[in-house]
Amino acid sequence: MSRDPRAVLRQWLPHLALLGLIALAGWWMLVVIAPLHASLTLAIALAVITYPVLFLPIDRLVASLLPSWDDKTRRYVTALAATTVLGALVVGACFAVLIAVVGDLSGTLRLVVGLALQDSARIAEVVDLLVDRTAALVGLFPDLPVDLAVVRREVEALLSHMAVGPAFVQYLITGTGGMLAQAALTLVTLFYLYSQGPHLVQALMSCLPLSDAQRATITARFHSTAIHLITGTAARALCHGLALGLLAWAIGGFNPVLVAIGAGFIALLPVAGPTVAWLPLASVLWTQGYEVSAVSLGISAISASWLIERLAERIAIRLGTNELWLSFLLFLGIVGGLLSFGPLGLILGPAAVLTVSILIQVLPALYGRQADLLAKGGPESRVLGPELPGPDDH
Repeated sequence: MSRDPRAVLRQWLPHLALLGLIALAGWWMLVVIAPLHASLTLAIALAVITYPVLFLPIDRLVASLLPSWDDKTRRYVTALAATTVLGALVVGACFAVLIAVVGDLSGTLRLVVGLALQDSARIAEVVDLLVDRTAALVGLFPDLPVDLAVVRREVEALLSHMAVGPAFVQYLITGTGGMLAQAALTLVTLFYLYSQGPHLVQALMSCLPLSDAQRATITARFHSTAIHLITGTAARALCHGLALGLLAWAIGGFNPVLVAIGAGFIALLPVAGPTVAWLPLASVLWTQGYEVSAVSLGISAISASWLIERLAERIAIRLGTNELWLSFLLFLGIVGGLLSFGPLGLILGPAAVLTVSILIQVLPALYGRQADLLAKGGPESRVLGPELPGPDDH
């Protein structure tokens, strides 16, 4: 016997209205925060990548030193410390590069003070210096997609917003503030993601029909994949850049800092990057009549690249993340991120790869293919044993 349509409508109407209101509220919230999407997206990507390698070690250290603290207080302190450390690392790296570009510490400090005081003469001096060094870098690596006119314009726009307070107010009011204001908003968002992100993840995981062992497997896989992306992108590129910079300086007399920056950027591209980074430098030596030096640089660079790649491969095998598909996704993420978002793509691309790879791990856990999670013998297999319970074992 068919039910009265009016009774069905009365039964479902409250649920449909509630779901509609939730969707409307979510759309409203997205519209409100749309002007901040760049900073929020960057903060989410940084949190995804750095949580296992930065936040968790600090959190464990704080827990061991201060076991009497409650979880909420400890998370806030740890989030503040992790955000501070990450910001200090970025500022320190920028300052180190600036020292290398200027040539001495006193000159660098003079320029930094001038920038802080918005001295127009100092700003013009820094702009000219950075553009000159970029031109020298392009001379060493002519295939780099660098437009000097665009570099000058972007550097001038960046340095004109060095006053954090006015730039941040302008950003909040108009959404067009400088990079420092966006960086400040990114760090604030990152702090809240560090401190509250675990609760959000636990809430989402609790909605899935997974056992505790399966959740632990996915968590361990997330940690190992994040470490693999860090060692497979930033650390690997840094090692390639430093190695080629030192070799180019010792063999050919090139500027080691400029070579390290250019080679590190090229080495971010898996497989092809480290292989071709030394070719422009060897070509310069060869055309200048230093054939022996060119051959020596090539042999030394190939040997150093081989050693670094073997070390990265051993780390990946130990982490259980040496799958070919993950390397291919990482290649696509870096290249696509650079093409779509510029330098920020170096963070957004690997973060997207990490998110997709972890979501893929959820599917075998949900549908009983636990062997797929343990096939590579990663750290999670050693923690959880040879077999995990399936969904039917709940």
